[in-house]
Amino acid sequence: MPIKALTIDLFGTLVKDSNVLMRDICQRINASSRVFESTAAKVSKSWLTLSVECANICYDDKFLSEQELERVILTRLLNEYRSRLDPYLIQEEIRSESLRPTIYDDARLFLTRLPLPCYILCNGDKKSVESAVDYAGLNVSGIICSEDAKAYKPNYRIFEYAVDTLKLNPTQVLHVGDSVNHDILPAKKYGMKAVLINRFGQKVPDDLNCDMVCSSLLTLRSIIK
Repeated sequence: MPIKALTIDLFGTLVKDSNVLMRDICQRINASSRVFESTAAKVSKSWLTLSVECANICYDDKFLSEQELERVILTRLLNEYRSRLDPYLIQEEIRSESLRPTIYDDARLFLTRLPLPCYILCNGDKKSVESAVDYAGLNVSGIICSEDAKAYKPNYRIFEYAVDTLKLNPTQVLHVGDSVNHDILPAKKYGMKAVLINRFGQKVPDDLNCDMVCSSLLTLRSIIK
């Protein structure tokens, strides 16, 4: 079936994510940790693991808002590393930066005169995502977020919700994102087309089930007619 709509990730794909801040937080947690052989890299890995675990069980009637879920994850992370840092202060740092994202140079050009409707599909509460999109000046057809779907990526249910909302068949929707685990794998699991934006030349699994890998949104834009 021909593609009739695009869904696209926000942080890391259209706007820059908070990698620098997140690395700084991991370093601070490690510095304050009372766990033997703790490292910033181990803190980062634990954070990702906790986030995925929570995302996979936090849906439908178990759904928590982004702020609630983030607080649960940070509290568990700090407890795991026996750190006395304040999860509320860390959470405020993350929120403050996420509301004022920096747009990638190719993102605005990608969205200009797109011949297909394009919807942002991302984790987050509606109000926060809308604020970030407005701040970045992104011109899209709409926003679908985890608060709408009552599910978080990489849970495939958020993709299912998006396709149902657009009233299309999964094969008619192309999802664009920068994460193999949070974008490509769940989108393909639900039967959607998927394009990986690999800006920094990270190694891509040889057996990755992906329709295309692009180093820039402009590469993808050049073939969307």
